Amino acid sequence: MTRQQAEATGLVTGVDPAADKGCSTTKLRASTVGSESTVFFDGASGVVAIDVRGTSVRTPEGVHVGSSGAGMRKACPDWTPASDPNPDNARGVALAPGSNGKAEYNISVVNFLELQVRPHHCYE
Repeated sequence: MTRQQAEATGLVTGVDPAADKGCSTTKLRASTVGSESTVFFDGASGVVAIDVRGTSVRTPEGVHVGSSGAGMRKACPDWTPASDPNPDNARGVALAPGSNGKAEYNISVVNFLELQVRPHHCYE
């Protein structure tokens, strides 16, 4: 989805047109203080990630901010740690079902849940 298409949905606010030539972020309109959700844009790919910090959003598999490590592993058995291999305090990735390998969840069990394009070059 391009920056223009994302803006046309009315779900994002104030995307910097510079995102068309590099990487930029904006907030989802539904974000609230303490549970801000960020959308990452890349000029070449459009929307490359949606980062959720609130507890109200869940993946189709039921994973959400605050899920236990055991619950997350059960819902996403292909989860691979990016840091500490202990799923109770680690961050890692799992392929998003139905994405044909083009999207993955970036999951930090305690802090955030993110759906991101695979691969991208805006961060990490």
